[in-house]
Amino acid sequence: MFVFLFLYLRGAFRPEPEYNITASPSIEDPPFPLSGVSLTNALLTYGRMTGFWRNVDDIYVARNAAIRSAAQYGLKPIL
Repeated sequence: MFVFLFLYLRGAFRPEPEYNITASPSIEDPPFPLSGVSLTNALLTYGRMTGFWRNVDDIYVARNAAIRSAAQYGLKPIL
């Protein structure tokens, strides 16, 4: 019984949502953190923006290069 209660509280029995974002605020807009919290089902907390998404273009270029490199060895990305 404890195991099922634990899994229930962790959300194991909730269906995984599928999102389709058509118009979202820019990262620089003040409502952006609130929209991110809303989309992830996270608890509301208070904090400040720290520039986490800096150099996003560089991150995605490196990520795609790593995926292509892994594909050469027959590995499939987990997305």
